[in-house]
Amino acid sequence: MNIQALLFCITMVAPWGLGAQSSAIQEVGQALRKGNAAAVATHFDQSVVIELMGVEKMAPKAEAQRLLEDFFKSHPPTAFRQSHAGDSQGKDSHYVIGDLSDAGGKYRVYLYFRTTGGRYLLQELRIDR
Repeated sequence: MNIQALLFCITMVAPWGLGAQSSAIQEVGQALRKGNAAAVATHFDQSVVIELMGVEKMAPKAEAQRLLEDFFKSHPPTAFRQSHAGDSQGKDSHYVIGDLSDAGGKYRVYLYFRTTGGRYLLQELRIDR
């Protein structure tokens, strides 16, 4: 394969993978903004480290969703704004840091995604004051 063909393949294929990853991150951000725990949970790995207001737990996907639903009932979100994002530990993981707001104030949100089977899965979700 010549260099031009290789460059063409890279420019045509690479954005598809990045788009799927960025799409997952955008979907989680929108779900957080709406307080939709079920939509966030569609991006959970089989087990998730979830920390809500200083209480951390490694939970199966369904339990993590229930914990997040309980949090949203007590703190209905009004907004989510991403402030930082990037790759960590190579290109197979990504983090997002942002602020989740409710009527009582702001919470710092940390999301850690890892690529598994060509898909970004949420492995950590932390929400603190």
